Amino acid sequence: MYSTKLRNNLIDIAIHCFTTFIFVSIIYLRSGNLKYIIIFFLGSIFIDLDHLIDHFLYFKNKFNLKDFFSSTYLKSGKIYLFLHSWELNFIIFLLGLIFKSEELLILSASLITHLVIDNIRIKKLPPYFLTYRIIKKFDLKIFFPELNPF
Repeated sequence: MYSTKLRNNLIDIAIHCFTTFIFVSIIYLRSGNLKYIIIFFLGSIFIDLDHLIDHFLYFKNKFNLKDFFSSTYLKSGKIYLFLHSWELNFIIFLLGLIFKSEELLILSASLITHLVIDNIRIKKLPPYFLTYRIIKKFDLKIFFPELNPF
């Protein structure tokens, strides 16, 4: 199970990197703006840093790369993923429109791209709403009902 989770997570990272590369290439060809490329890259890849919150809540102050990439922290039975939130992305998008900020709109597009890929891979939309996770008390089973944490 340990190696299966690791393999699946590495595949997920590769898919996000490949998709990001495609969008960053398009942004570069259309705008040539390095700042936009950096914003898109950071948003679409580093959104996954919220997995660190789940990891540190489970392991306290200990960090082990293999445990992190194998999602061992799921043994907690909880999943928070605060950045993986349609509501957050909607707020960023609205702020981009209100303030006419191309940077916020690009950040929103990068986060939405990441969430769309995750939604396709997981095949579930509701868990990607933070309010839904709060209502369900961050129960891991809303993402993986079949999973007994390890």
